[in-house]
Amino acid sequence: MSDTSARLATLMRYPIKGFSGERLDEAEITSGEALPLDRAFAVEFRDSGFDEAAPQHVKKSYFLQLALFPELAPLKTRFEPQSRVLTIRKGDTELAAASVDSEEGRAAIEAALAGALKKPLPRPPRFVAAGAVTLTDQSRPFLSLINLASVTELGATLGKDLDPVRFRGNLYVEGWQPWAEAGMIGKRLR
Repeated sequence: MSDTSARLATLMRYPIKGFSGERLDEAEITSGEALPLDRAFAVEFRDSGFDEAAPQHVKKSYFLQLALFPELAPLKTRFEPQSRVLTIRKGDTELAAASVDSEEGRAAIEAALAGALKKPLPRPPRFVAAGAVTLTDQSRPFLSLINLASVTELGATLGKDLDPVRFRGNLYVEGWQPWAEAGMIGKRLR
């Protein structure tokens, strides 16, 4: 890509599929892989058959997500990779702060989420770790790129101020023309 005016404005990961994102200052990106710890966990609300011992891609409709559960919107999550602790907050209230690696920790996370939901679930929530797969909407790992100029133009067309984070991308780029990303299929970025 020869456009040197473009720059990475924001780098985001979403440790738990369907939940809030975390802004990152930096990340090591490996060709052919997702952003580290992006969609590394999910919360199943109906039986998907997901097996942590032999992880396979599963459709997103089996997991809690904003599209199906708008009451998740005010929840903010934070995952600390070193301690492996997931914190869930609603405003100033901490709903859970627990290890994703222990049964007790997962039970606390599941209970906090069950309590935050307004409608009954077909089964209790089950916190799962993706292991070697990434629980994205596609079966192969990828990085999602959002052109901020395209979001601005779309918002102007709709007559709305759109928050780019609603598109849940990993790489938010500024300095491109609106819709320039459509001409980048098959090209390399660095």
